[in-house]
Amino acid sequence: MAQMQLAVTPKKFVELNNIGSQMNPRLRPAF
Repeated sequence: MAQMQLAVTPKKFVELNNIGSQMNPRLRPAF
């Protein structure tokens, strides 16, 4: 699973970041 997470494409990373911010706007991922 860790290898898959490291292989995330920039586009998917942005999508996950947007989803995370929408679910909890007060907590931004500290990637």
